[in-house]
Amino acid sequence: MSRTKPLIFLLVIPFLFFILSHTIPLLYGIGLSFYNWRGKFVGLTNYLAVLRDSMFWNSLRFTLTYALIVALSMTFLGLFLGVFINQLKIGQTLVKSVILIPWAISLTAWGLLGQVALSKQFGVINDLLVRFGVIKSGVAWLGEPNLAKISVIVSRIYKDVWFSALLFLVARQTIPTELYEEVIDNIHILGKDGGYILAPCHNIQVVSPPENIVAMYETGYENGWY
Repeated sequence: MSRTKPLIFLLVIPFLFFILSHTIPLLYGIGLSFYNWRGKFVGLTNYLAVLRDSMFWNSLRFTLTYALIVALSMTFLGLFLGVFINQLKIGQTLVKSVILIPWAISLTAWGLLGQVALSKQFGVINDLLVRFGVIKSGVAWLGEPNLAKISVIVSRIYKDVWFSALLFLVARQTIPTELYEEVIDNIHILGKDGGYILAPCHNIQVVSPPENIVAMYETGYENGWY
């Protein structure tokens, strides 16, 4: 036991360094927030000024909207894409490899690519929309506030939804076979001579994994017709 103690302390050092390198600047920044730009202590004046600033509330409103839309899209759209990819009979391995490319790109590089793709003069988005007759001329996607907000949200969803889909896909493919067998047995027992309807009800608990619920419906759809 005594031999392992030095090793434990060595393993903790990187964690302590991480905590100190983040905690000290954070505390220092909080301390500076109580001073003005001349170095004079002003208490909560800076915070009160922020609360009276309409730009702060606009930023907070958009941040909450952004977080809500992205989170919901990552969950439900990711689940849909995961189920869709799971149904592919050919090229599923290739698809799983390709869809990770957007997620693997850093946010900085993704932002630069987005600026180019959404450019009014030479952006690929405008070029495609003009070619297909959706718009007549280029649109300044990042030049108008509302369009810029929509563009940022859609861009972030497109970047990360594929990773969410892959997580659901992996979870879907690792579901125990007992779940499928249980659904089929219930259909055969309760659905004998017809009359059994597989539908959502209060028996689906909140803690039930989404992939299990999807697997139940898929199995019922494939095996529950009379």
